[in-house]
Amino acid sequence: MSLSALGKLFSSGFKAAGKTGGKAAGQAAPKATTQGSQESGEAMAKWLKLAKAAKYSTTAINLGLKYLESGKGEANFMERPTQASGRPPGDNRSAEEIINDNPALKNLGNQKDIKREELKKQCGDWTDANPDPKSRADAAYNMSKVLNYIDNAQNREGGERKNAGDGNIEGITKDGDARHGTEAGMLKDFAEQGYGSLPASRQLDKTNDTHVRLDGSNKDNFQWFAGEVGKVLNKIPLLNIVWGPTLEAIGEGRGFWDTLGKGALAFGKGVAEGATMLLGGPAGIAAGVATNVAMTTAENIHEIKTGKDFTGKEADHNGNIFT
Repeated sequence: MSLSALGKLFSSGFKAAGKTGGKAAGQAAPKATTQGSQESGEAMAKWLKLAKAAKYSTTAINLGLKYLESGKGEANFMERPTQASGRPPGDNRSAEEIINDNPALKNLGNQKDIKREELKKQCGDWTDANPDPKSRADAAYNMSKVLNYIDNAQNREGGERKNAGDGNIEGITKDGDARHGTEAGMLKDFAEQGYGSLPASRQLDKTNDTHVRLDGSNKDNFQWFAGEVGKVLNKIPLLNIVWGPTLEAIGEGRGFWDTLGKGALAFGKGVAEGATMLLGGPAGIAAGVATNVAMTTAENIHEIKTGKDFTGKEADHNGNIFT
């Protein structure tokens, strides 16, 4: 999905938004009654098509629809926040209304690396501790805009994430630490460094932390261990048919059922490949083993020479492929 195309789409939708009353954002564009509502409706329909094709989460889709329909700027996660601007003219929502409109702020935790006090210095105090309702509402708007931008970031390779826009800032460990390369890591950088730390690329930071998945979520220690063993086995001929892929798949699972499903799928695929070799008899087994050894050796040599595997994924200084 082209970022420039989406940016133009959001811009045109915003200009048309003020001309239409519309209804609450949903899964269909509003019926056109004026030129403005027709433009807004067309923009919403395009966004819905593009977002579904990119497999955005329901929350992200609804945020985009809300922005295109109402012009509420904090929902525009395609636009990089550059300052604590407060609510735009005509936005008279209270802090409570803004918080309820934005799950990422409503669900924001209080772990040590969330650094709420530093966030308040950047965006203002959106909590009950702020006695000024206008100041508090502006702060809620500022904080929501930053959180929506972070929550909808792409992965570190520029691809879309299934967990983007889920209203949950991921990447905090059980000890409250924010891992680099996660949404929480980006939020921590913002708390400490301000608006200049937000990446114009809309991508999560690259990281060598093997506890962090490509989508920016954390692996628990069991999954991390399984994944790391899988990476090693994938470099060893024959073991990379079943056990390497299975363990690496387990390391990438999210939740019990997803982990079980990914592991079972990889295991079944490996078993099927092994069975195909066995069905070929002695000659088939010999040919399969020779091919596997040759391919594995070639990929290992290629990785050592170029720092990348055959798919183009970069390897860190230990020879581990970023996943």
